[in-house]
Amino acid sequence: SGVIASILAQRTGGQAYIDGVEMRVADAQQAQQNVAVSPWPLSVHIHQSRIQDFGTSGLYDLLVCNPPYFSNSQLPPSEARQQVRHAQTLSAADLLQAADRLLQPAGRMAVILPTREGEQ
Repeated sequence: SGVIASILAQRTGGQAYIDGVEMRVADAQQAQQNVAVSPWPLSVHIHQSRIQDFGTSGLYDLLVCNPPYFSNSQLPPSEARQQVRHAQTLSAADLLQAADRLLQPAGRMAVILPTREGEQ
């Protein structure tokens, strides 16, 4: 929905260039709509892509990610919920490889996870 990208834009007063990456088409469209009506439509750019496939011309200072976090748990009936909440589409190894590819040498990554999954 572009919420994380919008929060970052708010925190930086719209002074940062922010790319938001959404895997699902519908989520990217919703994020674009939300950003368009926000106070920071020029600061936030939404891309529809898997992070594993996302390409950019530069490297980032910071990656903030709310990855799919459930593993080895019962899958919900909705495929859309499976994709965004269950780690079958983005493993921790995939996420770390993407971070290695996208971050500047001194760059940082912040990952938003529920407490139990973060401890694992």
